Formats: sequence, structure tokens, C-alpha cells
Amino acid sequence: MTDTFSYYGPMNSILYNGGYHVEHHDFPRIPYRKLPVLRKMCAEYYDTIPHHMSYFEVMFRFIFNHPGLYQRLKRKFEE
Repeated sequence: MTDTFSYYGPMNSILYNGGYHVEHHDFPRIPYRKLPVLRKMCAEYYDTIPHHMSYFEVMFRFIFNHPGLYQRLKRKFEE
């Protein structure tokens, strides 16, 4: 299960590519301006994971479906 999603809509040009969230966490040393290139290079991976295409949907889900800002997932460690 994916805990976080990326946003691939037109607002990324205004948000300094802040929507490329998963890519940023996979490769934190890649500059924000290069994240769209990274996504194209690794399309077979990033096209298969859940993502948003509407920034309004992102905000709507954050406001109405979010369990809280201090909510964290707890997982059992399996060896």
C-alpha cells in the first residue's frame, strides 16, 4: 500500500514541482527542476503507482478524508 501520492497536473509549474512527492523521496538529491525528467526516465515504475491529476482533489482529500496532521501509520516489524 502506498502511504503518499504524487500530483502530476499543471499546478506543478507554480508549485516548483512539489507534486513529484514520491520521486522526491525516492531520490532526495535530485533538484526539483529535474524531477519531471526523472519521472519520464522511470515511467515504468511511476506510471503504475497511485497518483493525482487534480490539485483540487488533493486539497479536498486532505481536508475531508485526512485522519489528522499528527496521525502516523504503525507497522509491525517482520523479520
